[in-house]
Amino acid sequence: MRQRYPMFSRMMSSFVVGMGMFLAIALINPSPAQAAVTQAGPQLARIDARDLHISLGDRQGQLMFYPNHLDLVVGQTYRLILDNPSPEKHYFSAPNFAAVSWTRKVEAAGVEVKGTVRELELKPNAKAEWVLVPEKPGQYDLECTIAGHAEAGMTGRLTIHPRSIDSV
Repeated sequence: MRQRYPMFSRMMSSFVVGMGMFLAIALINPSPAQAAVTQAGPQLARIDARDLHISLGDRQGQLMFYPNHLDLVVGQTYRLILDNPSPEKHYFSAPNFAAVSWTRKVEAAGVEVKGTVRELELKPNAKAEWVLVPEKPGQYDLECTIAGHAEAGMTGRLTIHPRSIDSV
């Protein structure tokens, strides 16, 4: 069978081979911008979280958060380390705070949960970690939503401050 356009076929073959070589070189030697993105990924994954410890109640059954006020800064990564030393279950409920915070993960009892979180239930002697980044300044209410607990004093406040030059 005779080729109708032999010159065109040779040009296309050369083009395909040339593009393949270009792509191979680009993958082996990324541009400075690509290299920066490639190197930033591992650095972002290692951003240190600031640990904040919060107890839901105490061993005597007091209905309080310890501490009951937290100050956070927009853009800072936090690890809320929650524990419930009391003899009954409690909720760490702050839905408005959760709505303006990016949750990286919640970890408890060997299980890691990712995605939107609104409240955490901690059974007696349970522990959990909530890793998050606050995104919007404001004051947000915290409470235990078990009937009678908030009324007895199991409430708190989470304040997210704008990022300042001093906090960078």
